[in-house]
Amino acid sequence: MDRFQKERPLLRALPAIPFDTDEVVPAVVNSQARIEFDSNRYSTPPQFVRRPVTIRANHNEIRVLHEGRMVVRPNLYPDAIADFTEAIRLEPNNAKYLNNRGRAFFELKQYDRAIADHDAALRIDPRFAVSYFNRGLAREATGDRDAAIADFRTSVELEPSNLTYRIQLLSFWKRLGTKRPDPPTGL
Repeated sequence: MDRFQKERPLLRALPAIPFDTDEVVPAVVNSQARIEFDSNRYSTPPQFVRRPVTIRANHNEIRVLHEGRMVVRPNLYPDAIADFTEAIRLEPNNAKYLNNRGRAFFELKQYDRAIADHDAALRIDPRFAVSYFNRGLAREATGDRDAAIADFRTSVELEPSNLTYRIQLLSFWKRLGTKRPDPPTGL
């Protein structure tokens, strides 16, 4: 017996456009290109450092938007790794693919795999500043502070006008609580 048999004819149809139940939270990307939501930290692309973003979260996913454009969907990193792995199989000397897969490994806290991909990218293109920067983040996460600072310095030396790299290097010295050494050129 259907308990709602009498009420069923009185119910209205569901709306054509589902009600938006996302939790929407404004945030500002910190100097390490990360945001915090629901006691978790999520990385964003470095170009969004100190910029406002909007976090939209529901029961399935978290999305980070900047000016209405999606910049991060954290739960897609395993798919990204699979896609970049296939791309690397097809173009093994593409430093960008290796860098991007390394960044995805970093997001999944697979730091050794991230470092290996950045090492490979830098063997292909030794002047690829973003790969030094990303490898520095992974090395910092493993506690290898000396190697991390060397990578951050190299990224600044290769691209001295990149504010994200400069801010990361300065904030790293600050987190260490030590007097910074002579800055690289342009800092």
